[in-house]
Amino acid sequence: MSGDDDDDNNRLNEAKELQNDEILALQAIYGDESIKLITSQNIQQQKERDQSISYILTIPLDDMMAKITIQIYYPLLYPLDGIDSIPVYQILETIDANVPSATRNTDPGKMPRSMIYPERKLIITNEMSTKIHEILVDLMENSCGSVVLFEWISQICSDVFETEWPKPLGPIIPIQDDIVNTDLEKLTIIGNSDEDEDDDQDHNRDRQKSNSHPPKAITPQHSASMTDITKQLEQDLGLILTTGPEIVDRKSVFVGHVVGNLNTDSKHVLAKINGLLLSNNKIAKATHNVVAYRIELPQTKGHNEGSVISQDCDDDGETAAGSRLLHLLQLLEVKNVMVVVSRWYGGVKLGPDRFKHINNAARQALIVSGHLSNESGSGGGSSKGSGKKKK
Repeated sequence: MSGDDDDDNNRLNEAKELQNDEILALQAIYGDESIKLITSQNIQQQKERDQSISYILTIPLDDMMAKITIQIYYPLLYPLDGIDSIPVYQILETIDANVPSATRNTDPGKMPRSMIYPERKLIITNEMSTKIHEILVDLMENSCGSVVLFEWISQICSDVFETEWPKPLGPIIPIQDDIVNTDLEKLTIIGNSDEDEDDDQDHNRDRQKSNSHPPKAITPQHSASMTDITKQLEQDLGLILTTGPEIVDRKSVFVGHVVGNLNTDSKHVLAKINGLLLSNNKIAKATHNVVAYRIELPQTKGHNEGSVISQDCDDDGETAAGSRLLHLLQLLEVKNVMVVVSRWYGGVKLGPDRFKHINNAARQALIVSGHLSNESGSGGGSSKGSGKKKK
């Protein structure tokens, strides 16, 4: 018996050493403050060997600007017994680190009027929970007695959270109740550089275009007014064009345009909308015209009733701006619209702020067009008749 006891003690000591080494490694990676150790002891057997380790780990998801807090319990013989010693875990909290702690869970009425931080709903769905557990099981089955938690955390962050959760959004600047649409004919463009401000320093690359959007048209000799474009869109296609307020930062100007009542993803219609907008000299001369649309279409395949969402985007040379704009429309659940954000470069690189301004310009235009409530900021859908300009 003593020999068996010695073997058990040796295995317990080996497991505990591996567990302690793993905790030290996680502290080195995520920081000392990221781990809160909880020591629990079996009341029935007050012995040192029956002590197990439980801790709470806070993990930063830098790319997502979020954090997750997980409580993890080590079985006594983890990781030596493979799948039979799989750790027990519980995800306690998900935090939107993109929202300053001073404004998180604060009454919106008490927030500074100069800035609003939209908080994302970082929900863990049943499908996500299943995938998280399956990843851990797979790692434990192939662990060969090695610790797996860092690999598990890395894999669920990249394969689950970063693919399923909404991307971070910048703060928005509330528009005033008396704001009116931007008059593009009176807009003064300070900069005229056509430089792509890609942070990857690859701003001389060729502009990538989606199949849904034609290349930027040559600036027409006779510029069409926004009034004429609005009338033509309504008469020819039954669409409603709204232009939002301008946002100016370091001489760069951002203006959002919303085309509402859109009920087809026909390439011909999308190309005509694009061509009409570019018939205005100011829009045609913009450094970038970032495009995204979401259109609800009836289900045509099979016998299932319901609808499907057709959506696409175009960076127009501003790398990743189109996908961010489309994600904003998805988050706000806005449908049957095309949003175009024109950006005129002012000569000073804005870095990540440019994406914030592109999304802000889109939101402001959606508010002015009636697709969003200024109070709630929630998507108002696009039922027939919505999206009319405020008078």
